[in-house]
Amino acid sequence: MRSEALKKSADRLEGLGNTLTTVSLVCGGAATLLTGGSAAGAAGTGAAGLFQGWRLAAMIAAVFSFAGTMATQFYKQWNVASRLAAAQTWIAKLELLEMKLEFGRLSVAAGLPEFERCVTETAWVRLPADGSQSKSPLKPIKASVDTPELHAEVGTDIACSGTVAALAKGTHLWLAVEGADGSIWPKESELSPESGRWAMTIRDEGTAIEFTISLFLADEAAHRDLVEWIGKTNVDGHWPARTRPAGTIRLASVRVRRAGSGNAP
Repeated sequence: MRSEALKKSADRLEGLGNTLTTVSLVCGGAATLLTGGSAAGAAGTGAAGLFQGWRLAAMIAAVFSFAGTMATQFYKQWNVASRLAAAQTWIAKLELLEMKLEFGRLSVAAGLPEFERCVTETAWVRLPADGSQSKSPLKPIKASVDTPELHAEVGTDIACSGTVAALAKGTHLWLAVEGADGSIWPKESELSPESGRWAMTIRDEGTAIEFTISLFLADEAAHRDLVEWIGKTNVDGHWPARTRPAGTIRLASVRVRRAGSGNAP
């Protein structure tokens, strides 16, 4: 989630920085050219014509100079360079953290301090309110995850069940394992509730000692995204973490513990 927000911020900052730098250079150059050109063209010009021409050139040069100066000041005031550097640095660091977590080279507990430092150093990055990547028109409905219970020990195959209110047309229900950073691993396929209840046995071969099983509501676009992702990963035989698609909201979740993990943090 934060990684995607950082990428979007970096793209915006890079575009803004390029625009402001271009405006500053072009306007500064134009002001210099107009000022010098008006002086060079004075030779052989009558006093009245010289005055009129110089005044017009000076006015235009002043406008360009003002625009160039403001562009430079905005660039500095908005900390474009430092924020862009921070965003690019943390994009790379978060990708490395994600890979270490995915391949079991780092525990969630060990990775949290680094992630918290990222949040602190990039506090200016705006995140969507509920963790989705954009505002969703979906309205929450009453739902629950009854099985497994909170802090239950689970194996690789996990029987899940719960309740859900009637789904509105064009909405879909999905289960996913959710990481500490908001990334998800969508499971199996869309849920098909019957008489207000849903059930599915999911398989999770991750290495995290503790993890969250979440129930999500998805709109049509998000549903298609998840279906395509499931199809692709099943063909590839590789199921990496992914960000939550826009158009999803979390309805319920439960924190569980991997069986045989003992008292490890």
